[in-house]
Parts: sequence; structure tokens; C-alpha cells
Amino acid sequence: MRGLTSAEIGSLSTRQLAALGSVQFGALSTDQITTLGAAQVGVLTTTELSGVTSTQAAVLSAEQIAALNATQLGSLSTRAVSGLTTTQISALSTTRLNQLTPAQLGALTSTQLGVLSPVQVASLSTTQVAGLSSNEIAALTTDQVAALTASQIGALTTAQVGVLSSTEVSALSTAQLAALASTQLAALSTTGVPGLTVTAFAALNTRQLAALGSSQLAALTTTQATTLTTGQLAALSATGLAGLTSSAVSVLSAAQLNALSSTQLAAFSANGMTGLSGAQFGALSGTQFGAFTPGELNALTATQVQSLPTTRIAQLSTTQLAGLSATAIGALTAPQIGTLSTTQVSTLSRSQIAGLDSTQVAVLSASQVNALTTTQVSGLSATGITGLTPDEFAALNSDQLGSLTGAQLGSLTSTQTALLTSTVLSALTTSQIAGLSSTDIAALLPSQLAALTTSQVGALSAAGIAGLTATQADSLSSAQLAALTNGQLSALSTTALSGLTPDFLAALSTTQLSNLSSTGVGALSSSAISSLNSTQLGVLTANELQGLTSSQVAALSTTQITQLTPTQLAALSTTGITGVGAAQVAALSTTQLTALSLAQIGALSGTAISGLTSTEFAALTTAQFQSLSATGITGLSAGQITGLTTAQVKLLSDAELSGLTAAQVAALTSSQVAVLSPDQVGSLSATGVVGLTAAQIAELTSTQFAGITPYEVSALTNTQIGYLSTTQIAALSPEQMLGMQRLQIRALSLEQLAAVTTTQVSALSPTQVSSLTASEMQSLSNAQLGALTADQVGSLTAMQLGTFTPDQIAMLAPTQLTEISTTTVSFLTTTTIGMLTTTDIEALSGTQLSALTDTQLQAMTDAQIQALIDALV
Repeated sequence: MRGLTSAEIGSLSTRQLAALGSVQFGALSTDQITTLGAAQVGVLTTTELSGVTSTQAAVLSAEQIAALNATQLGSLSTRAVSGLTTTQISALSTTRLNQLTPAQLGALTSTQLGVLSPVQVASLSTTQVAGLSSNEIAALTTDQVAALTASQIGALTTAQVGVLSSTEVSALSTAQLAALASTQLAALSTTGVPGLTVTAFAALNTRQLAALGSSQLAALTTTQATTLTTGQLAALSATGLAGLTSSAVSVLSAAQLNALSSTQLAAFSANGMTGLSGAQFGALSGTQFGAFTPGELNALTATQVQSLPTTRIAQLSTTQLAGLSATAIGALTAPQIGTLSTTQVSTLSRSQIAGLDSTQVAVLSASQVNALTTTQVSGLSATGITGLTPDEFAALNSDQLGSLTGAQLGSLTSTQTALLTSTVLSALTTSQIAGLSSTDIAALLPSQLAALTTSQVGALSAAGIAGLTATQADSLSSAQLAALTNGQLSALSTTALSGLTPDFLAALSTTQLSNLSSTGVGALSSSAISSLNSTQLGVLTANELQGLTSSQVAALSTTQITQLTPTQLAALSTTGITGVGAAQVAALSTTQLTALSLAQIGALSGTAISGLTSTEFAALTTAQFQSLSATGITGLSAGQITGLTTAQVKLLSDAELSGLTAAQVAALTSSQVAVLSPDQVGSLSATGVVGLTAAQIAELTSTQFAGITPYEVSALTNTQIGYLSTTQIAALSPEQMLGMQRLQIRALSLEQLAAVTTTQVSALSPTQVSSLTASEMQSLSNAQLGALTADQVGSLTAMQLGTFTPDQIAMLAPTQLTEISTTTVSFLTTTTIGMLTTTDIEALSGTQLSALTDTQLQAMTDAQIQALIDALV
């Protein structure tokens, strides 16, 4: 067939064309198809037309399509119809279009369907409309939707209605909407519902409105919600209203809300309930408000609850009230709380009561408080309980008071506790009393404490007892004190214990006293400590005694000290032992003294050690004596120093000896001095050395004296220097000699000076040499003069040289003479000049010779002058 030309195709008779099969016809090219005339097309069989392809259909001309009768048109396959161009579609007459089968219409693409004019759309039969696919319905333009007739609208299936977009829905006229059956309207999707205009909504009848479901009403916009008439609202089903969102509910007016029935209000969802404002709640009638279920009220936020008018709060039934959450109850304002009836209050659950804070509890009236059940009272939170006022406490009956837990009582503020009446306190059980906190206890007045029974006192917790002040503790009666357990006594705070009077301690049994902690005993005042009798002292444990402070120990009388056993004394801490005074130490027995540890002995103050008697000193062990502090030793009196045994003196340390004063050193006996080692002698301070007496100095051996440092030597007085024997002088080391002061050098006797060795002479400084007196200079032996160094000779003054005897001058070596300064040379007397030998003159330097004065030259002998000339030449 494809081999036939267009002319040949056009020349085929109608009989020939009618004889073609569907396969042969389907094989025709588009060019061959276009050559077919109207007459030829009109004779085509339905079999041939059923084989038309989409490509062939696309080239059919308007004349060719017009030549097809209804049967022929209906025989076109859906594939062929989908191939029609938009131009062909738009050119279809309403008659032709109406002849398409529902299947053919359903085959149209959204593009093909989109070119249908409103007139074409309106011409579609209800059967054709009902046959449109969901995609085709969703593709309709607003003009096409608006063109649908009431009959066509009524023919839409619920599935088709369900795919209408908001834009399509907005194009529906009131007449079209009126044509929708309730089942159709109920099929609108949440996407389509927002498309309903205000006018459209107004056109909906009650039957249609009642058909709207919860999902559809959930899609309402706030604008749509505000336009609903009271009649329309009243027509909405309870099921549908359950879908209203909080946003939609929030814009409903008072008139709109008043149109709702109790059944409708009872159907609001939790989300819808959260949209109601206080003003809206106030606009509802009492009957309407009473329709809200507990579940609905449970959805209210704290802000909503606070916005409820007090009239509404008062209208809440016990069932509704039970529906409010603990959070909601906790949000009630003071005025709202005040409007609750005693019946309402008594029905609040334990968890709701627990939601009340202190501010809310504080505004409860006495009658409301009295209406609370014991379960409710015990359900008050720790925060809520702090809101109870004195009047509210007074309103609590015995059963209610008895239901308060220890934890609740422990939460009371100090102000509340202080306002508890004696009646209220005395009614509390021991379990409740045990719940009082330290803060609560601290707030109780003495009169309130006095109201407590011994059983109640004994039930106070350790934490509660810790809150007692000294004033409170002292206010306890003897019976109450006797009721205190060991655990309670050990829990008393240091603040309370520090203020206890002797009377309080006197009321304690020995068992109670022995159970005070070391910290507790350490907190007692000095007056309290000094009031303890021998029996009480006797039960103090080592742990308690260890807690005594220095001031407490100092407060013990000598009688009390002597009553302590050696074991008890040994328990005192080194801090406590520092409080022992001289009188207390003197009162100790040797048994007690020897029981003290080395650390305790070392902690004794100088004042305490000054109280040791000679008997006590003698009783000290070697280790104890060595443990005495340097400060303690230096605090000994002269009599105590004298009383030390030689063995103890040997034990004195460098630090102790260096701290001895001159008076203490002077108190040492000859036997004590005799046992001092050279190092000990060397440890004496400059202040202490001054105290050495003539007898003590005489006792010092050369070995001992060798231990004296140059500094100590320099501290000796001129008188003490005079006490030194020639043996001691000769034993001085060069360093010790160098330590002597100028005045000490001058204080040396000629006998002592004669004992100075040549080594010692050589060790003297030029300053020391220049300090020798005339008599001392003249007493120097030839050996001593010969030992003078050049520097020493150079330091000799003219006066000193002038005192030299001819023999002494003669003993000076030329090398020594050359060190005499020119100043000293110029001041030499003529007598001294006359004693110079010619060798001495020749040894003088030119500078020295030129310093000679005319008087000195005139005093020279001819031999000396000649030697002078020879020296200058």
C-alpha cells in the first residue's frame, strides 16, 4: 500500500477503500492519509478506523474528521485519540466531542484536555465527565471548572472531587457547590478545602456542612473560620469539629462559639482546645463550659489556665477539675485559687496538690486548708509547704498535722518554724520531728524548744541537732538534756558547744560527756573546761582530750592538771600542750611528766619550761631533755640553769646555747662549764659570752677555749680579757687573735702580751698593731719584734717607734725599716734618729731620707751623715 502514490490513493473508489483491512489501512503513510477525500473517509469501516495510528490521527484534517459519523468516530482507538493535536481537539464541535466514548476522553492527555473551551467542556455528557481520570480532573483550568454544569458537577465521583485543588475549588460557583452531594463534599481533600471562598462557604447548606469531616475542617484557614455563620457552625458535626486546629478556634467570635452545642464543644481536640483564649472561655455559657471533658481541659496550657475567668474556675465540676494537669493547677493565679470551693479543693488529686507552689499555698483560706484530706496534705511539695502561713498552720487539724512527712517539715523556712505554736509542736510525732532540718531547729525559740517532750528531743536527727545554737542548747531542761543520745551530742555544732555554760556541762552524765567528739570538746569555752570536776575529767577519752586547744589547756587549773592520768596527758595534742603554763608544769608529778611524748616536750613553751623544778628536770629522760625547744631552754631561770646536771649540759644543742643570755651563762657552775665541748663553747652567742665570769674563764681549758669563735673573742669585755691566763692567750689561734678589738689589744697585760707567740704576732692586723700602747711596745721581745711583718711595721706610728729602746731598734731588720711610712719617718724623735745605725740609714729609701727634717738631720752623727750621703749617692 505504501507504494501507491497520493494520486493513486485519491483515485481509489469507495468500494475499494472499504475493502481494505485494518492492517492495510494502518500501513498508509501520513501523506497518503491526507489525500483521502471526505467521501472516501465516510465509507471507511470501523475495522479500518480501529487500526488508525496516533501518527495518522495527528494528520487528519478538520474536513476528514467532520466526515466521520458517530460510529466511525467511536471506533478510533484510545491510542489514536491520544495522537490528536491540540488544534484538532479545539476544532472538534460539541457534537463531535459529545460522541467520544468515556474511554476515548479518558485517553486525552492534560495538554489535549487543556485546550477544550468552556463550551466544549459544558457539552460533555455526565457519563463522559464521570469517566475522566483523576489526572484529567486535576488538570482542569479554573475556566473549565467554572464551565461545568450542575449535572456534570453532580456526576463527579468522590475520587474525582478528592483530587480538586484549592485553585479548582475556588473556581466553583455557588450553584456548582449547591449541586454537590454531601458525600461529594465530604470527599474534598485538605488541599482543596482552603480553596472554598467566603461566598462559597456561605452557599453550603447544613446538609453539606454536616458532611465535612475532621480532616477537612482541619484544613480550614483562619479567614474561612471567621466567615462561618452561627447557623453553619451549628450544622457542623461533632466529628468534623474535632478537626478544628488551634489557629481556627482562636479566631472564632463569641457569637460563633455560642452557636456551638455542648456536644460539639465536647468534641474539640486537644489541639483545638489550645486555641481558646480567656475571653473566649468567658463568652461561653455555663452549660457550654460544663460540656468540656476532663480530657479536653487536660490539654490546656498554663497560659490558658491563667486566662480563665474566676467565674469559670468556680464552675469547674470536680470531674473537670480532675482533668487539669498538675502543671495547669500549678499555673492557677491567686484570685483563681481563691474562688475554688472547699468541695473543689478536697477533690484535687495528690499529684495536682503537688503542683501548687508556695505562692499558691499561701493564698489558701483557712476553710480551704481545713478541707484538705490527709493524703492531699502529705502530697504538698517541698516548695508548696513553704507557703503555709501561721493562720494556715493554725487551721490544720491534728489528723492533717499528723500526715505531714518529715521531709515536708524539713522544708519549712526558718520563719515558718519560728511561728509554730507550742500546740502544733507538741502534736508532732517523733517521725515528723526527725524531719526537721538544722535550719528549722536553729529557728526555734527557747519557748518552742521547751514545748518538746523528751521523746521528741530524743528523736531530733543529727542534722537537726547540728542546727542548735549555744543559747538554744543552754535553754534545754535537765530532762531534755538527759534525753540526748550519744549520736546527738556528737552532732552538736562547734558554734553551739562554744557557748555552753558550766551548768550545761554539769547536767550531762559522764557517759554523755565521754561521747562528745574531739572537735566538740575542742569547741567548749575555757570557762566550761575549767568547770569540769575530777569525775568528769576522768571520763574524757584520749580522742576528746586530743581536741583540746591551747587556750582550753591553759584554762585548766593546777588541780585539774594533777587529776589527769599520765595516759590522758599523753593524749594532749602538740597544739594543746602549748597552752600549758609554768604553774601547771610545776604541778605535774614526775610520773605525769615522763609520760609526755618527745613531741609534746618539744611543744612546751619557754614559759612552761620555766616552771620545771629541779626535781622535774632531773626526772626528764635524755630524749625528753633533748626534745626541749631552744626557746624553752633560753627561758630557764638562772636557778634552773644551775640545777641542770652535767649530763644535761652536755646535751645542750648549738641553738639552745646560742640563745642563752649573759645572766644564764654566768649561772653555769664550774662543773657544768668543765663538761662543755669546744663546739658548745663556740655556740655561745656574743651576748652569752659576755656573761662568762672570771672563775668560768679560768675553768676553760685550752682545748675548750679553742672553740671560741673570733666573733665571740671580739665580744669579750676588757675585764674578761684580763681574766685570760697566759696559757689561754698562747692557745689563741691566729684567727681568734685577729678577732680581738683594738681596745682588747690595749687591755692585754704585759704578762699576757709576753705570752703572745710569734705566730700570733704575725697574725695581727696592722690596725691591731698600731693600737699597742707605749708600754706594750717596749715590752715586745726581740722574737716578737722580729715576727712583725712589713705591713705591720709600716703601720707603726712615730710615737710607737719613739718608745723603742736602742735594743729594739737594733732588732729591726733593714727590710722592716724600709716599710716605715715617710710621715712616720718625719715624726721620729731625734733620740730615735740617734739610735739608727749606719746600716739602718743606708737601708732607708730615698723617699724616706728626703722626708727627714732639718732638726732630725742636725741630730745625726757624722757617721750617720756619711751613711746618708752614701745612701743618696
